Amino acid sequence: MKKVLFIATGGTISESVSTDGKLCVDSKKDINFILQNLLKRDTVQGIKSIDTCNLFQIDSSNMSPNYWKKLINKIYDEYDNYDAFVVCHGTDTLSYTCSALAFAFSNIAKPIILTGSQIPFGELGSDAEMNIENIIRVLSQDVIKLKGVMCLFSNKLISGTRVRKNSEFDYSAFESNNESPLAYMGIKIRFNITKIEAHNKCYGNAKTKEEIVLLDKFALDKIMVIHEFPGLNVEIVKQMIDNGVKGIVLKSYADGNSNVSKPDSGIININEMYDYARKKNCIITVCSQPFHGVTTMNTYETGLLAKELGAVPSYDISFECLTVKLAWLIGQKYPVSEIKEKIVENIKDEIQFNYYNNKK
Repeated sequence: MKKVLFIATGGTISESVSTDGKLCVDSKKDINFILQNLLKRDTVQGIKSIDTCNLFQIDSSNMSPNYWKKLINKIYDEYDNYDAFVVCHGTDTLSYTCSALAFAFSNIAKPIILTGSQIPFGELGSDAEMNIENIIRVLSQDVIKLKGVMCLFSNKLISGTRVRKNSEFDYSAFESNNESPLAYMGIKIRFNITKIEAHNKCYGNAKTKEEIVLLDKFALDKIMVIHEFPGLNVEIVKQMIDNGVKGIVLKSYADGNSNVSKPDSGIININEMYDYARKKNCIITVCSQPFHGVTTMNTYETGLLAKELGAVPSYDISFECLTVKLAWLIGQKYPVSEIKEKIVENIKDEIQFNYYNNKK
């Protein structure tokens, strides 16, 4: 029998429609209110107790590292008291928070599942009830061992670092980036045992909080994201590097192609950006602009040249996870050479480097 802690952080699930039709944070609609009105039954088989905590209540567009710290600390403080944790979160930044929790809790042996809703609880058509009850269905079973960070939304249970929002409209707002979900929810739960084993292997066996290795430093103030486009101004990027940027996530074309060329080609390019970043020990890691893109930088000459100039391909990591991972690696104060190696290391089920590297 499991003890579960529900932690509320705000988001659409706890918002209400104002008189002028806008969705706003509703302090009256806390997690106690939601669960009391949702769980009509007195007992749930497999669940000993469900407790609640209203940690903070914000629109997730206002999420920041200080809120991550509060959430991490709360889970850490309560780790010995519960068998599982559920975080109710807004959808806009849920994928970033999933990755942050995954990298922060390096060796946990208990599940942390995030969810939310597209329509506020209590409004006509709300998906809040389905998402929360599906989490309880997953946690109440004892056949499949689950641990680490995950997201359950609509009918999919997704590994935390694979979570990606793909729609602001559909009930099924999230998908598992470039990978199959851990489970599908229907009249029964279809667990993907192979994927779950791979996911669980990336965590650990910490039974108490004293055994947890907590790595919760994120240098988000030392990174920037650049969406490459024709005519990108290299001087602006150089100024950002001079102002303390230590890492850049470059959303580039296709397989990691970038506007680089051989010195004698006569083509206007951004080679200087890569050269300057390398000299200043600023890491540039490249992801693909296409939503399902995989970045190997091995297919076209422009990708190969960018890699020769120091760019690091991110393979099948999602943009959101890559952003958090780069900030996390810099926050752990790894040397530049080690950060470049760890970007392509599968730390929390976020990348299939060996598969794509061998394939190419």
